[in-house]
Amino acid sequence: ENAVYGSAAFGPEQLGKFREVIPLLETRTLKVHFVTPPVDDPVLRKSKPHRVISHLLGHESPGSLHHLLNERGYLTGLSSGAALD
Repeated sequence: ENAVYGSAAFGPEQLGKFREVIPLLETRTLKVHFVTPPVDDPVLRKSKPHRVISHLLGHESPGSLHHLLNERGYLTGLSSGAALD
């Protein structure tokens, strides 16, 4: 069973944005946002798709994405989770 929503998650004005920023401090951050259905959707209450993405990105065991990036020195910290906007 799939939930159906009446509108797209993002309109044309939110897509294809690129921002270039001159930093004040030496820091590197990458923020990746995934669109998932609303967290409180009754159809998805059991499957929790937002937790699957969070787990795949944040899991620290050998062979995981986190472990690989950390081993290569690309990562000093990582957090993942669902946020309500």
